[in-house]
Amino acid sequence: MNMELPPELLELMEALIKTDDITLMDGTKVSPEKALQESLASLGTHYTHLSDWPADFKLVNVWKHRYLMLTVLERARKLKEKGMPVVASFMVFPELIFGCGASFVSVMPCIMEMLLAGNFSLQQEGHRFASFESCPGEPMIALWVKDGTIPADLVIYGTSFGGDIPCINNLLRQWPEIPLHYVDVPYNGKGKPWALDYVAEQLHKLAERLGRTAGKQPSNEDIRKGIRMMNDIRRTYREYVDIVSSAKTPPIAGMENFLVTMSIWESGDPVALKCVNEQVIKEIRERVEKGIPGAGVVENPIKIYMCEKMPAPPAFSFVEKLGGILLGPEVADSFYLGVEDVDEKGDPYEAIAQWYLEKWPWSPGVPLEDRTRWIIDSVKKYNPDGVLFTGVWGCQLDPQFGRYVADSIKKELGIPCLLTTMEDIPVEVGLDGKFNIKGDLRTRIEGFMEMLDARRKKEGSS
Repeated sequence: MNMELPPELLELMEALIKTDDITLMDGTKVSPEKALQESLASLGTHYTHLSDWPADFKLVNVWKHRYLMLTVLERARKLKEKGMPVVASFMVFPELIFGCGASFVSVMPCIMEMLLAGNFSLQQEGHRFASFESCPGEPMIALWVKDGTIPADLVIYGTSFGGDIPCINNLLRQWPEIPLHYVDVPYNGKGKPWALDYVAEQLHKLAERLGRTAGKQPSNEDIRKGIRMMNDIRRTYREYVDIVSSAKTPPIAGMENFLVTMSIWESGDPVALKCVNEQVIKEIRERVEKGIPGAGVVENPIKIYMCEKMPAPPAFSFVEKLGGILLGPEVADSFYLGVEDVDEKGDPYEAIAQWYLEKWPWSPGVPLEDRTRWIIDSVKKYNPDGVLFTGVWGCQLDPQFGRYVADSIKKELGIPCLLTTMEDIPVEVGLDGKFNIKGDLRTRIEGFMEMLDARRKKEGSS
């Protein structure tokens, strides 16, 4: 590398170059050295807040997840140059997108633009353009499609979990030429044959539109290939969660866990994600066998499961300084934990429709009681001391049923929940110029941690 690296990064580079390459979906191989170089390239020029939070320089393969996160847009541009359609999507029907020979960009580049580059003005501009009622990242996707930052041929939204109605309505009114394809998933449609047929029919139309963009209509076997790609990713994540959740002291810190789990929201390259997941699984398994904890994680920490979404990055190291660790979040776990794979043998359109209508816990088609049951089972899997509950469900902000879910967890598992809200600007700038967790949330988390610690000590002495 041309830039002079500090000792910890030099040590990381020496360890990283001994690991395997990353294989991308177009067959390209990315060396570990190149992945680190490209990840660090924007550190001093654009993502200036990337170094605000501690990093585990010993857990080398997670740096490949950093690479996948930080290079989403650049890789999408290269795929488009090679003739592959690029879709802007809130993680909506990726099986179908891959099966049609396309890739997608989701919300994470927008989130990183805010939290790593500090560009919150872009978010506010997106709200003015689309809707002030929208999920924080969603208007930015539309804005970046409009100005070409996201090289999208098509924008796909789906009811609630992948596009709230106010945002979509405003987009259609203010930007009628938007290449928008909306998929309507009926509320409480689980178990209703008409709803399943309705969604499957819409997926056929979506595949036809993607096929026209790609210049080739997909076969059923093409769609099944896309299903297998996503199922392969789900299996790696289940193995990963098995390792992390079963360890008394997790082998990975909260921020690194976040990078791994939330990469599923950027599985615009399913081949690359499966590749790096398998590599990090091997590494954390070895850590567990040797009793090596995540960087900054105390022995037998207070475990907190992130229900719904997650707080801003400063919260991870803040909780660890208080003797805890944040695990999850649900927004990622909902794609693979405690859910069946998408059927790979039958009608592929019906299989995808059924999964997103009836089996995905975040689907508007799933009744609240079923989703709450899934949350309780997921919390059991992690066996945490407490739950940090951010009051959202998909793109529905501050839903009234947040209290119901939290009370259900407390009633069945005896685990307390801290209910928070999702804010557009979730950080504050410290005197050192670095992003910190906001004062009000910091105070609430401190009190919550003290309570959990006291409960643990009381239960240990009884």
